[in-house]
Amino acid sequence: MKTPPLQIPPGIRIIGPPKNECGRAWAAHIPVPPQELQDLLCSPPLDGAILAVHIPSAERLAFVVEKCGAADKKDKMYSFTFTLQPAEQEGELMIASVAPHLQGQGIAKQAVSRLFDMARRHFNVRRIHTSASHENGGYTWARFGFYPKQADWDTLRTGALAQKADSFAHGIPEPAMAQLQAALACPLPEALGFIAALKTPTRDIPLGQWLMATTRCHEGKGRLSEYGWEQLSACARARLEKLEGQVPAPTLERLADLLESPLDQSDRIAREITAPVSGIPLGQLMLSGCSWRGTLNLDNSAQAAIYTAYVGQGPVRPDIPAPLPPALRRPKGPS
Repeated sequence: MKTPPLQIPPGIRIIGPPKNECGRAWAAHIPVPPQELQDLLCSPPLDGAILAVHIPSAERLAFVVEKCGAADKKDKMYSFTFTLQPAEQEGELMIASVAPHLQGQGIAKQAVSRLFDMARRHFNVRRIHTSASHENGGYTWARFGFYPKQADWDTLRTGALAQKADSFAHGIPEPAMAQLQAALACPLPEALGFIAALKTPTRDIPLGQWLMATTRCHEGKGRLSEYGWEQLSACARARLEKLEGQVPAPTLERLADLLESPLDQSDRIAREITAPVSGIPLGQLMLSGCSWRGTLNLDNSAQAAIYTAYVGQGPVRPDIPAPLPPALRRPKGPS
């Protein structure tokens, strides 16, 4: 009996094989029916998204979930690109981008966790890599359970993070500062997860200085590139939406003007926007704007627990703190 052709629902594009071979290529490389995959990846709040599946070979696959504006197809509301190497049981999140006006609605968290869940359940992927940047924030990926590469952690803890701790010391309560300094003294990359879990509210942080606090600026690598400034200013606008009511309207208006300025005027933000902001969690204050490359190893019980807690899967409570690195744990015995 002849096998009926595979039905590809609207909203899915298959890229790579000839059109008359798409169904066969899907059946050979993707172990889940198209409709089921679309339901998994493109249900609310991602309804209306286009799913593009690149099938160049069995060694590497790519999945793109994105949605464009109704008026301009180049104006992406959000875009996520995830590649897989099934034979190596590895994946990489290449792009994770959400327009500033849509940030804070859970779109990125849902999209990323669904892509990771697909990779884990259907392709047995155990290790996922990504790069944190201005747009793909280091704070977010640490909360997902990613640990930085050893070299990146060594650079962060002795460079950008140490300088941030010094710059914002006046606004960090003493007990929390002690925890932060202990984490920065730890040579193990998992200490980054402990920093991400520090929820202590900070106080009187200069708004402009916080918005411009990036790895590049702290490490003295010179000015941002045009692309870096574009991404940093977009992230700053998204953060400002969450600070409405905490910052005087004239300050917000002045800052909005500066964020539209050319790149060579960007350093004015830290100098001129000095309004104090309180309530930023210490982990977010330290890790926002940090650039590093890292890995989520789902066979590592600590990383798996952080990931499961953050995305809200399984029995682990969503607000469970990251486990302490061994170097930060108290020795057992009488205190």
